Amino acid sequence: MFAALYLAAFGWTYVVYVNDNFSDLGFGYPVDWSDADLLVVTCLALLPSMWLPKTFDRPSAVFIYIQYLLIYVPAVWMTRYSILPLLNPGDRTLLCGALLGSFGILLWSHHRLPLINFPQFRVNGQLMWMVIYAIAGILLLILIVGLGGNFRLVGLSEIYSLRDSATDLIKESGSGLLRYAFPWLNGLMLPMIYSRAMQKSNYVVILPIVVCYGFLFGIWGSKTSLTDPIILLAASRWASSGSARMPLLMIAGLTFALMLPALLPFEDGIGHLIKLGWIAVVNMRTFSSPGIAIAQYYEFFSTHPLTLGSHITGLSWLVDYPYDYDIPQTLGYYYYGTLVTANANFWAQDGLASFGVIGLGLVSVIAAFVFWILDSVTRGLSMKFVIPALVGILVSFANVSLFTTLVTGGLGFFILICVFMPRDDGPLSV
Repeated sequence: MFAALYLAAFGWTYVVYVNDNFSDLGFGYPVDWSDADLLVVTCLALLPSMWLPKTFDRPSAVFIYIQYLLIYVPAVWMTRYSILPLLNPGDRTLLCGALLGSFGILLWSHHRLPLINFPQFRVNGQLMWMVIYAIAGILLLILIVGLGGNFRLVGLSEIYSLRDSATDLIKESGSGLLRYAFPWLNGLMLPMIYSRAMQKSNYVVILPIVVCYGFLFGIWGSKTSLTDPIILLAASRWASSGSARMPLLMIAGLTFALMLPALLPFEDGIGHLIKLGWIAVVNMRTFSSPGIAIAQYYEFFSTHPLTLGSHITGLSWLVDYPYDYDIPQTLGYYYYGTLVTANANFWAQDGLASFGVIGLGLVSVIAAFVFWILDSVTRGLSMKFVIPALVGILVSFANVSLFTTLVTGGLGFFILICVFMPRDDGPLSV
């Protein structure tokens, strides 16, 4: 029932707000859509919800819900609604079937694969966290030395120029570590330190974390650095609500986010600007763009060379990459005539780009394996610690490659850390 309410909210707000304001980006609305088409999309969108995890007692369940609510449902919807590209009926059927099968792989592995027992490479808890603090300090020092001169507090309209100057400084330095220091500190180390501090009621650590996020925003202009302290606080409260309530609260929260513009009765002035800003960032960018990206990646790589994984570091040494720009910029230029970055989830960037529609299933198998390992190494750790610690990774998960999530996003390092994480560390244990 909750999934149906979410789908209804998504569909209504898409037609009223996204289509009306962003049709030039390819968000269409076929007024001659038949009742049969609507029934097919509704059934396809709701069918996987019957097998969604009922509790969040394993971290992979959160990833699966994100994949369902922010990727699968919008993608099924946009196979019919997209006008850039406009898919023919045969392509719609093929793509929807592949999406359903790919999501089924994630659900099957979550419910059926038994977790494995890793060797007990536990280290002393105090030593473990001293190392984590030291790594965070080193990453912060690297950013201060390499990008500290770029620090300035800017408005949202200026963040892209700030990012451009940070990118130029990284290129000039020639340092690969400087490139990774920001996402590792912003998306991995700080959320982990915050989560432990909350579990240990060590609130004196919270203020330095907030200050650090402020510094990261000032040198990079990342909106996540600005919002992560609030998201971390909300995630901590959410994870404390209990594993059985978390799925319902997640769906309810996302449904509320979709419907918020309807609750803002502003037609002019600053209130109207806030309303339009919310529609652009939340309704269009967060909820609708992942769906149209699936349609665009499918159509583009049906008629252009596949990457065969050459966009992935390592495989690029073995296979020639066929484009001048990275995948998101290539797609952005093709559909919009400018080098906008059309970021997309792993189904698009790793699956469709590498092997076409078959790649959806292949990359889902890899993702299922990653989730299985994540669930195995976090067994015995409290989800009240694990979920907030993964916030930075979860925020970016819906818009990046799986391999970017593992390396740049830090999920691979989080898995490695959890192998050594002690299970007798007070509140961190179940």
